[in-house]
Amino acid sequence: MESIIIKLLKQHYRKRTDVIRLFKYMSGSGRKKQNILYSRGKGCSSKAEKAASQFFRIQEAHGKTSGRLCYHLVVSLPLSLRDDWIDIQISNSIAEYIFEELGFQTFFCIRKAESEKECVHTHYAINALNYTTGKKMHMNKKEYFDFQNRITEIIMDVLRFNGWGNCLTFC
Repeated sequence: MESIIIKLLKQHYRKRTDVIRLFKYMSGSGRKKQNILYSRGKGCSSKAEKAASQFFRIQEAHGKTSGRLCYHLVVSLPLSLRDDWIDIQISNSIAEYIFEELGFQTFFCIRKAESEKECVHTHYAINALNYTTGKKMHMNKKEYFDFQNRITEIIMDVLRFNGWGNCLTFC
């Protein structure tokens, strides 16, 4: 049985240079060999410099320029689902459900789907600041565990809807 892996990376991205480096990675610049299926922005540009500028402007407008600037979430799908069209469709569906179900509509995000030998995965860089309320997203261990479980449910719903949910497990 193949596995889906969900990780919220521990790096805090406290410096602007860290965020810009992440966004360059997400947009495909700065690294020679990437098999990027797509890179998109949700509420912001998918271009690294422009997205970073948009993230920082929102944080400056609310006076929240210290601490964690963004979250980096990675969802890895197994090779059995490795088909560029399927990857894009599933990734888009999962991203839309995650934003809708978890209340991220008011958080800027860029996402990138890429295909490698071991798996297909999507990176999400989510602004730590809600652009309408000015409140930062915070998660303790229990909230993170609940967050991860909810993402698992969302992914399984999308995969079941598309006929792939019976042959997968989560790590």
